[in-house]
Amino acid sequence: MADRFIGALLAIGLLALPGVAMAKSNENDVEGSKDHPAVMRYPGSSIFGEYEEKEFEGAEFPVSPGKCEHAEGKYFTALYLYPPKSSCTQVMRNYENALNAAMTTLFTGTALPEACNTWGVNGSSLERWLTAVGTGPKGGKTWIFIGCVEGALDAPAGPIMVVDVAAMGQKVEIDADYLAGEIDKTGRVAVYGINFATGKADITADSAKVLAEIGSLLARKPDWRLRVEGHTDNVGSAKSNQELSGKRAQAVKAWLGSKHGVPPERLETQGFGDTKPVADNKTDEGRAKNRRVELVKL
Repeated sequence: MADRFIGALLAIGLLALPGVAMAKSNENDVEGSKDHPAVMRYPGSSIFGEYEEKEFEGAEFPVSPGKCEHAEGKYFTALYLYPPKSSCTQVMRNYENALNAAMTTLFTGTALPEACNTWGVNGSSLERWLTAVGTGPKGGKTWIFIGCVEGALDAPAGPIMVVDVAAMGQKVEIDADYLAGEIDKTGRVAVYGINFATGKADITADSAKVLAEIGSLLARKPDWRLRVEGHTDNVGSAKSNQELSGKRAQAVKAWLGSKHGVPPERLETQGFGDTKPVADNKTDEGRAKNRRVELVKL
């Protein structure tokens, strides 16, 4: 299979930039492209392909010869062509020095780990790479990946990828149709939007709409029985989290019974505390994702 990265270098470099002097930076950039604010470009380089920005995407970042870390959030990637007389050693050393002063953690390597699927390249494609991790917008983490390869063109080239870690904004409305569809597919659904007073099992008023949709779901599916599962983050002791998650699941059952007439025999409850995280508890975004209610079809 042809290597995607090398293919991109050849196709874009030879077709889009023949005879163009690469000493200038911005004139040769892909139309509409721009640098990520966290990474200043190497002088004389230009963005010439693979430029993309997304509100939310996940990516793998190498942190050792055989290990990668997954990060999700606001996503940026671009393919840079460096000045003809530069080298990967020179370019990457400059980035390493700059990021070492600005970021909290830095990882470097000379071949991309096979465990990573970053840019769809194999380990022999990149001659040098670095991953930097530091504090980004609103106090969250920013992950930066920079790679470099020589020999595909008359100048070094490589990707820069940045993820500003953030929780995904919920844009799909959580209604009865959505809940039914997810349960039909997997037998369960994670429900966000059922909120509780901090450290308590008291349901807050802003949860009423989501709970009403669960009531509507059960009215449409009179033969369904569900288990209401409570999950927490890992703040506090494991014992207190276990007890709290169980009480919150019971509170959801009680609400559905009193306000939506759901018979108690149609609902079971169980609290799992912090034993089943779906995200990293080291970040605010991860903890928010772990604090959830799940509905499981019985």
